[in-house]
Amino acid sequence: MKSKYNRGYTLIELMIVLGILGVLASWGVPQYFEYVRDSRRADAIGSMNRMLAQQELFYANNNSAYTDQVADLGYDTYGGNSIAESEEGFYSITMAACGSGLGNCIAMSAAPVAGTSQAKDYDCFAIAINSQGRQTATKQDATPNNEECWN
Repeated sequence: MKSKYNRGYTLIELMIVLGILGVLASWGVPQYFEYVRDSRRADAIGSMNRMLAQQELFYANNNSAYTDQVADLGYDTYGGNSIAESEEGFYSITMAACGSGLGNCIAMSAAPVAGTSQAKDYDCFAIAINSQGRQTATKQDATPNNEECWN
């Protein structure tokens, strides 16, 4: 017959389980935050694509010229007349004429808002698109990273 002291787990068994959980957590938590950062890039890309569609409508209705004023597209300004906030608030989107002027091309770039979790997205720190379809992205150290950011 077993005594009442033989039931349960020993301290060693509990420490082994806690050690295994610690190893799993140390791998899983950073992976989770990386997944969240990756998925929030869709906020920037989706907002820029919607703004680009608004630009094309503006272009068609206003004598073949784009605008660099976000209010002209129905957006609230965020820190300046040519800056808008992405829909979920993780990115600030800046509009400017391409090198050839507003009549021919408009460029939009998204940068993470400081103080948000996206500010730690070093792999896709700046994401940009223009009305001619050119998509670019750079890491925080300014090296190109189009494949990871736009796919």
